[in-house]
Amino acid sequence: DFVPLAKRSLPDRIAEEIARRMDEGTFAWALREGGPVAIPLSEEMSGSLVVAPLIVGRKPIGVLCVWSSLSASEYTPLRFRLLKGLMRREAVSIENARRFEELRRETLKVTATKNYLDMIVEGMVHGVVAVDEEDRITVFNRTAEIMFGVDGAAGKGQPCDRVFPPSA
Repeated sequence: DFVPLAKRSLPDRIAEEIARRMDEGTFAWALREGGPVAIPLSEEMSGSLVVAPLIVGRKPIGVLCVWSSLSASEYTPLRFRLLKGLMRREAVSIENARRFEELRRETLKVTATKNYLDMIVEGMVHGVVAVDEEDRITVFNRTAEIMFGVDGAAGKGQPCDRVFPPSA
């Protein structure tokens, strides 16, 4: 029934029709309508162009354009409801993918910053030992290893008093 434009090669005449509809503001019209609209194609072409806004919450994130073999008059209220439900799901999927990508980029930035700071601490000439709220060692640089004669890798994650027992 519906053929997503992104999934197949379109005849030039259909691609030109879509470009013309874009210039005419058809996509903006679909966004204002808040639901899919079926637009008859020119007389030499059969079918219709279905333009459906992709909306998450109240925020439009795009418009899906589908070339359909059905004429615009064949779209019943039930078909439009089904299309609207499908478009909601697609919009949420696209928005989730966008958010995931944004989170992935932010995670890469944080990781790069952490690695940079770890290099600075590791290269310091002063011994650095850091502990968390539970007094577990989180940082133990090479200079601290030499100063205290303790393997930093073995000390990380250990309670501070286990690595540095209190003096008797």
